[in-house]
Amino acid sequence: MEFIWSDSGDNNAAEQSIWKSLKEALIDDQGICYHRYPIFSADRSRREPDILMLHKDLELYVIETKGCQIHNIERINGAVWEMKDWHSSQETPYTQAEDQMFSILILPTL
Repeated sequence: MEFIWSDSGDNNAAEQSIWKSLKEALIDDQGICYHRYPIFSADRSRREPDILMLHKDLELYVIETKGCQIHNIERINGAVWEMKDWHSSQETPYTQAEDQMFSILILPTL
């Protein structure tokens, strides 16, 4: 698998850790994996999955990472994570990843 890292400058440890694990596990597989691949839509919106993977056998994966620890998650209510001792009171990684995935799926084909 080809791995393309975009140096975003924020040095997100969670993204780096998952990236390293994917690279080690999938290096001999066929596909391509991008870090922070920009997706532009016709409505001028922009999405940027933390990790976007196109795998020959496993197909499309959009991975949204959060650098929190388990003690930062007070409860999970559906797709909403209620946070404590964190920079925001809520996180919605599932919704973020879903929005990014649908942005990819509705891209026009050439």
